Amino acid sequence: MNTTTALVCLLLAGCGGAPFSAADPTPDASPDSPVLASDGGSDAPAEAAGPDGGPEAAAPPDAGKEASPSEEAGAMPDAGCLYGETRCAPGGVNGVETCQGESGWSSPVLCVGKTCLDVYADGGMAGVCSGVCAPGKPTCDFNQPVTCSATGQWVDAGPACPEYTKCVGTSGGTSCTTTCGNCLTNADCETGCPPADAGTNCCNPSSFTCYATTGTSCP
Repeated sequence: MNTTTALVCLLLAGCGGAPFSAADPTPDASPDSPVLASDGGSDAPAEAAGPDGGPEAAAPPDAGKEASPSEEAGAMPDAGCLYGETRCAPGGVNGVETCQGESGWSSPVLCVGKTCLDVYADGGMAGVCSGVCAPGKPTCDFNQPVTCSATGQWVDAGPACPEYTKCVGTSGGTSCTTTCGNCLTNADCETGCPPADAGTNCCNPSSFTCYATTGTSCP
C-alpha cells in the first residue's frame, strides 16, 4: 500500500477498523478494562451516611465502656472527706478528727480545757479547739455558780448564793452551802454566820463548829 492509499484509508476508516468519529475521539474501552469511579481526585473511601443523610458521627473513644459503681454513684475516692480536713468528733466527744484521705477520719484528739467548735475557715468548715472551758463543766466564780456553754465560755448558772452561804462546785454541779458551820477560829464564825441576837458568834475549839453566845465576846 502506497502513501496515498494509506492516507485515504486513515481518513475514511475503511481499512478494516471501526468508523472514526470526531465527536468520540477516545477509543472504546476494552471489556476487560476496569472502570474507575472519579470522586474529584480523592482516592479516600466514601464515608457512611448517617440517618439524616449526612456523614455518620464517629463513636466516642470510651463508647461501650461500662461505668464503675463509684462513677455511677458519684462516690468520692477519699471516703467523703478531703485529706487534712478537720471536724469535731461526732457523738458528743470533745475532740478534733482529721481526714486521712481514703482511710477516712482519724481518732479524735481531745480538747483539754477548751471546746471543739466547727468554724468557717478557708472556704469551708473546720473543727478547732476554742474557748476557755470544756462544755458542761460546772464551777463557782466566787459566790456565783457558773457552767461552760456550748461555745466554750463561762455563763451564770442561776442566781448567786445568798449571804452567809458559799458556792461549792463538784463533778455533779454546784451548790450553795452555809458558811455558819465548821470553823477553825472565832473569826470564821463572826464573818460566816448571821449576827447573833444580843451576843457573839464563836468557834467551839472541841467540835470546830460555830455557836452563838449571849456575851459580847468569845470565851
